[in-house]
Amino acid sequence: MYHVGSSKRSIDCANMIYSGLCSCVAEKDLNAVTITDIQKKTGIARSSFYRSFDSVDDVLAWKCSLFYTNFLSFYGIDFEKPVPLNKLMGYLIEYYNDNRELPLFMLRHEKTEIMYTQYLEMLKDCRHAININISAYSASLVFQIPLLFISCKQKYHSKDTPEEFIEIVSKELHLIRPVSSDLITSENSNETK
Repeated sequence: MYHVGSSKRSIDCANMIYSGLCSCVAEKDLNAVTITDIQKKTGIARSSFYRSFDSVDDVLAWKCSLFYTNFLSFYGIDFEKPVPLNKLMGYLIEYYNDNRELPLFMLRHEKTEIMYTQYLEMLKDCRHAININISAYSASLVFQIPLLFISCKQKYHSKDTPEEFIEIVSKELHLIRPVSSDLITSENSNETK
């Protein structure tokens, strides 16, 4: 768990710890980075680390929480005016595109579950502002699609804009249709023959 105070000093210290973590990752696998490694990189006292974080993963959770707080602030999502889910996904795609360093870091180091947890916290905190009567599947899909966009952009050097990506995915998601139970039954019976 992270418990970064709201004072400038606490936030500066937490940012220094995150920067130290990123420096360590340039030299070794993220899962191998220890608090001692971060301490050596930053020169902070061990007690300073534990004042704000319980573990290395907590540093990432805090950074992801800030990412979503800044997202809400940037788009002016408040707790009064509802935002449709498709609009939320569009906002997320644009925001991830413009602020891709952290999401790509989380993807590269297979830590998206930490980011997903903070995303769910954001949804829970904003359940009145976001039409949140959605299934866990839909919540996960809205989280994964922006990651897919920035990942494909980087991997394949795609030039698609967020708007073009949304249009492509919207058309292609219509290909997903419920499969009738009759079709499943007939396919299963053909397999057993």
